Amino acid sequence: MHGNRITTEVVFFHRASRAVIFTDLLQQFERGWFKGWRALVAKLDLMTSPEPAVPRKFRSAFSDRRAARSAIERILAWPAQSVLMAHGPPVTRDARAFLARAFRWLTK
Repeated sequence: MHGNRITTEVVFFHRASRAVIFTDLLQQFERGWFKGWRALVAKLDLMTSPEPAVPRKFRSAFSDRRAARSAIERILAWPAQSVLMAHGPPVTRDARAFLARAFRWLTK
């Protein structure tokens, strides 16, 4: 996913398992994972949301939203059955609906 000033995320689609694989762009940590002021920062950054989300720091760093929207449209077209991420539990149900929710802020 191009267009972000912080990172360029490479998102993979594993055809055999129909899994979409993210590294840093989607995150979800359990409440209590972070302590003290870091817990507050993680909460404000959406890193401890009820379901995996794109942290606010990444959302605000998308300077080329056209490029990002193009990438998300391609990802949403994949026949995904699950979503795997480095910083959160796997999403094993309604993967396409989950991805649409996770990136709704970008596709509005």
